[in-house]
Parts: sequence; C-alpha cells; structure tokens
Amino acid sequence: MKKIIIPVAGTTVFCLFIVILIITRYADINFSLLANFIHLPSILIVLVGGGALAFAKMPENINDFLKYFSKTSIVTGGAASIIGIVNMLGDMDDPYSLMYNMAVALLTIFYGLIFSGISYALSREK
Repeated sequence: MKKIIIPVAGTTVFCLFIVILIITRYADINFSLLANFIHLPSILIVLVGGGALAFAKMPENINDFLKYFSKTSIVTGGAASIIGIVNMLGDMDDPYSLMYNMAVALLTIFYGLIFSGISYALSREK
C-alpha cells in the first residue's frame, strides 16, 4: 500500500504545483520565476503525442500504458525539441525570437523527462 501512496502523492503535489504556476503566470501575479517553466503548447505536445504513441502499442492494462508512456514521452519531447530548433534556426534575425525558441526547445525535453519519471513511478514495475 505504501508503494502506491508515495507516487500518487508525489504526482498530486506536482500537478498542484503546475496549476499554481499556470494561475500565477496568466493572472499577472509574479511571486515566482518558476512560472517561466510553463509553456502550455509544449506540455500538450508531450502529453498528447506520448499518450497517442502509448495507445498505439495497445496496452492491456493501465500498468502497461504507463510503461509505454514513460518511454514515448521522452521520444515526443525529443521530436518537439527538434521542431523548436528548426523554428529557432528559421528566425535568426531576431535575438528575442532566437532565445524564446531555444527555451521552448529545451522545455519540451524537460517535460518529456518529467512525465517519463512520473509515469514510470506510477507503473508499479518491480
């Protein structure tokens, strides 16, 4: 029972942290610089892309889905990072756009690793 409670509690705290960061970012309440780590399109690309690839493996139960998702979220984050790098190289004239696209490219890898770790922790693999 303890093995199930710890990952679920950790995931719940992480999700609440993300919701608080989203609210503070879009409500113009700037009490944290951590809100810069929230980029909703990148989160959606990693979640939807990784989930679609995990469902393509036709898992038999939720444990198999979580194991597949832990692998595919990293792949999706890497693919989205390549898209961000292509966008960055396509707009080399504007320094602000260059840094923004680089940050988005790195955030997708970060999200892929975070979601991979969470899904691996929840998969109850021994």
